[in-house]
Amino acid sequence: MFTTVARAPLPEDYVRLRASVGWPSPDVEACARALGATVFGLTAHDEAGRAVGMGRVIGDGLYLVLVDVVVEPAVQGQGLGARIMDELTGWATASGATHVALAADADVAPFYARWGFVQESTAYLRLRGRNRPVQATGQQAAPAGATTCCPSAAQVG
Repeated sequence: MFTTVARAPLPEDYVRLRASVGWPSPDVEACARALGATVFGLTAHDEAGRAVGMGRVIGDGLYLVLVDVVVEPAVQGQGLGARIMDELTGWATASGATHVALAADADVAPFYARWGFVQESTAYLRLRGRNRPVQATGQQAAPAGATTCCPSAAQVG
C-alpha cells in the first residue's frame, strides 16, 4: 500500500506534509537548504506516488536527532508512522552514533516509547531570540538570509 524511499522529501512535499498536521514552515527555499543537511531521510508514498509521510535524521554522526516525523492525517492509523520510525531508528542504530534523540510534543511522546525513547532529566533549551515565528502564509518572519527551517524542534511527529 505504501512504499518508502530512503531520501529526504522534496521541499514542496516537506512544506505540504508539515501543513497537513498544522506545523508552520518557512518558504520553500529555506526548507530546501535545511533538507540538504539531512543525514538520512525517508519519504513514504501512496499507490499514486504522492508523498504521504516523512521522517529525517539530522546530526554529525556522533549526535543524531530524529525530526519531522509526519504522516498525513488521511492515512494515519495504518502503521505508516511505525514503519517510518522503524526505518529511522534502524538507520540511526546502525550508524554507530553515541547519542540518538527525538524531540516530541507531550501528547505524542508515548508513541515513541516502543522504540526506546524515554523522557530523561536533560532539558531541551532554546537560544532566546532565535525562534522566529512563521507566518501562516509560509513566509518566515525573519531577516533576509536566515536559514532556520524548523520553527520548533519540539514539534516532531
